[in-house]
Amino acid sequence: MKKRHKRLARSHEAVMPELLRASPADAIAVLNDTLASGSPQEVAVAVRHMAAAFGGLPGIARAAGINVTQAYRSLSSRGNPSFGTINAVVRAAGFELAVRRRGARRDRA
Repeated sequence: MKKRHKRLARSHEAVMPELLRASPADAIAVLNDTLASGSPQEVAVAVRHMAAAFGGLPGIARAAGINVTQAYRSLSSRGNPSFGTINAVVRAAGFELAVRRRGARRDRA
C-alpha cells in the first residue's frame, strides 16, 4: 500500500508578502517591473502584496488614511485604485514612487 503524502503547497497570496519582506530590494524590483509592464490590476495586486509584507494591509491602510475595506477592494485584481491610493499605500509601507526615462539604466534613474 502506498503512503499518501500531504501536500504542503501554499497560495501565491500567502507566499509573496513573506518573500518581499525578506528582501526589500526584491520588493522594489517587483513593483518597478510591474509598473513598467503590468496591467493596472497587476499593479494594484503588487501594491497589496507590498502592504501585506511591510505592515499588513489593515495597518498600512489606516496609516495611509484609507478605509480598510476600500483598500482591500481597490487593491484586488478587480479593483481600480486611484493614483492617490497607490501612492498613499506605497508611502505608508515605507517606499516611494519615482519616475525615470524609458530605457534609462536602473542604477542611474
